[in-house]
Amino acid sequence: MSANDLPDSGGPEQGRYKLSALATFSEIAASLSTDADIEALLERYLSTMNRLAGAHAGAVRVLTADGQHMRMVAHVGMPPEVVDAELLVPTNCGICGNALVSESTLSTQALERCAVRSHHRFFSDCAELYAVPLRHRGRTIGTINLFMRRAGAIPADVRTLFNAIGEHLGMALENARLARENTRASLVNERQMVANEVHDSLAQTLAYARMRMSALRAALDGGEEERAANYLDDLDEAIQA
Repeated sequence: MSANDLPDSGGPEQGRYKLSALATFSEIAASLSTDADIEALLERYLSTMNRLAGAHAGAVRVLTADGQHMRMVAHVGMPPEVVDAELLVPTNCGICGNALVSESTLSTQALERCAVRSHHRFFSDCAELYAVPLRHRGRTIGTINLFMRRAGAIPADVRTLFNAIGEHLGMALENARLARENTRASLVNERQMVANEVHDSLAQTLAYARMRMSALRAALDGGEEERAANYLDDLDEAIQA
């Protein structure tokens, strides 16, 4: 996406929006092909969106594996008590759930449900809440929340920018998830290889001990004390191993 592709209202303020948005696009695009720290990327991304929107706080939520909840994976400007209360919310929870279903950016000034869940004045200081869908390959995988102290503060063209950024960030999140799965699979394979090696080594040692035990029994039956002592030493070494 180039500067010419971005909505233009013609003023210097819009020019600043374009520069900030393009910087965000570049950062997210760079993360798609690197091992960037996704949590740090999300926090920087949220800070940029807060600045563009004039929001005082923001959060990124992603769907859990069972699709029944949304988990907060990044936040900026939110009190710890609110983060704890909002860490995991059901997918049918208010505007966030509606944004998942409608696959479009929504806003609401009715934050009573959020306030009841956290019992914190944070939501009383919010005049409006925006939910921007995170999408990857036509599938909504989460939302971005922007908490505003002034209702109607985000211009329409900036909301359009947020929809485009949501697509980029959705790709970054999906790539991070795939990287974690690949790492987990590699660890499982390595552990299985070690387990197989230990199993094979133990099997060989036990087979050797069994042969020495048979030889020891034969030496004892034949009254060959010196040979029996040697076989006993071999058994002791095998057990130590």
